[in-house]
Amino acid sequence: MKSTQTVHVIRDGNVIQEETLEGTPPEMQTGDASALADMNRMASVKAGFCIYCGSAEHLSREHVVPYALGGTLTITEGSCEECRRKTHAFETDVLTGPLRMVRYIQNLPSSTKHRSVPKTVEFSVRLGDGTEQRIEVPIAKAPIFLAFYEFGEPKYLDPSRGANLETGGAVTGSYGQDPSQVLSELSARGMTLVGPPARPVAFARMIAKIAYCFAFVRSHINRLENPNELIKAFMEEPDTIGRFVGSIPPPFTKYKGVGIRFAIKVLESERIAYAEVQLFAASGAPTYVVVLGRIKDGEVLV
Repeated sequence: MKSTQTVHVIRDGNVIQEETLEGTPPEMQTGDASALADMNRMASVKAGFCIYCGSAEHLSREHVVPYALGGTLTITEGSCEECRRKTHAFETDVLTGPLRMVRYIQNLPSSTKHRSVPKTVEFSVRLGDGTEQRIEVPIAKAPIFLAFYEFGEPKYLDPSRGANLETGGAVTGSYGQDPSQVLSELSARGMTLVGPPARPVAFARMIAKIAYCFAFVRSHINRLENPNELIKAFMEEPDTIGRFVGSIPPPFTKYKGVGIRFAIKVLESERIAYAEVQLFAASGAPTYVVVLGRIKDGEVLV
């Protein structure tokens, strides 16, 4: 995202800094986490075939949420070698991009033990005289920003809007040191993180894959008319991912002690099943919506 866009910095679910003077900070509310199931305590399920293409060859387990984000719920014998390469590619684009530093700060799993994480974080700071200066701060003393994309509504019910993913601004969470303290120590008025490029389509594909896998674990996929539409979008035709993925506008909701929040709901008027996926739910990150598909006649999601 360009620095000219409005970016809100959220820490522990509260908006603490606004990058520009445009717009207003999003509202934040607290949700009831007591009724939420712990995904990592759910039992793994066995597929015995690739849940993406149906192949029965060279199967391995598939994580619902990438292991690198702390996901332990798996679908055993659920992904073939070819499909595994595809999901690994777009997940890696996200996990080794802007998410890499947050994973390190939060001590999330890493197959390489985070050896590739740089020891310093580079920033462009805006000084009191209006000039900008590039600086490097040790990672232990740096604020770690993560921009969450704000997408438009899924276009599933309105084909006239096309199929491309719509991206608006970004809501940026702070997961390291308090940015206001760092700015004070540097006598600076603002800062911009210099980091890897954002990849909103890869991020949307990852969210869609997570939602599909979760629906599979909950035995909802067989109750849908054509779940292959969603699979095709995130596996084969990413230019169409905007038909299925969107985000819920503010107010954002934080859930104390919750890492990743899932919910599967039904738009009763159209009998459309959709999933809600919220990463870093404890910090009040945006919630993403993934259209799973139309429910078959006579079927009910429970």
